[in-house]
Amino acid sequence: MSLVETKRQLSRRYIGRSGIHAIGLARAQNAIRVYLSAPTTGETDEQRTTLRSLERDALPYPVLLTIEEPATFA
Repeated sequence: MSLVETKRQLSRRYIGRSGIHAIGLARAQNAIRVYLSAPTTGETDEQRTTLRSLERDALPYPVLLTIEEPATFA
């Protein structure tokens, strides 16, 4: 499966789970970039489990994590 197809599949499966609010591409690294909110108290175990699952589903591509809050538009 191509990098773009993998990103689409991961987006459908993981956006909205465990603080993941966007999934993009890091073409220079041939990797998937995952944007997630910083975990709140008690959420870290769930987030860790979700990220492990996402990393397995992304293989053979590496996953790069970016922690930032989602953009808000007025």
